Amino acid sequence: DRELAELVHLYHRAVADGRGRLVSVLGIAGIGKSRLAWELERHLDALAEPVALHVGRAPAYGEGITFAPLAEMVRRRARISEGAETEIALRHLDATIRELVPDDAERQWIQPRLATLMDPASHLAFERDELFAAWRRFFERVAEWAPALLVFEDLQWADAALLDFIDNLATWSRRHPILIVALARPEL
Repeated sequence: DRELAELVHLYHRAVADGRGRLVSVLGIAGIGKSRLAWELERHLDALAEPVALHVGRAPAYGEGITFAPLAEMVRRRARISEGAETEIALRHLDATIRELVPDDAERQWIQPRLATLMDPASHLAFERDELFAAWRRFFERVAEWAPALLVFEDLQWADAALLDFIDNLATWSRRHPILIVALARPEL
């Protein structure tokens, strides 16, 4: 209850101040980190105002998994079903970006960089800082629509590049109501 109250308070402070926050929840396997995040989601669902909820889990192994939690978040935001054909996924992504980003030039800049999350091999076409900036801008635009909650689960499995992105988002998105919740085991 105490930890939930702290998370709820941090969320409301992020919204009231229009400022991003990052909170890490560390604990051994099975102690209730995911349950805590679920309770936070349930609490925020009960609010009258909209909340832009994003949840992504870092897988323990596999190919092209470095930014899998981000890809999961973007897929859900764009209503892209798992295993959707690339053409359909890109159409959904484009429609979502059109909803969130009113400026044509910004939309054209963000879209191909965000699309790299659908095809991990395409990351090589852009510099890392450029990708991070576009991905960060996407979540900032989401937060302009509704305060955003980004829950990253199992970060003990995360690649250093994903942790760098989370740090980048927390550092540079301070003027947007974004609460980042990082769940991990102590070995993180």
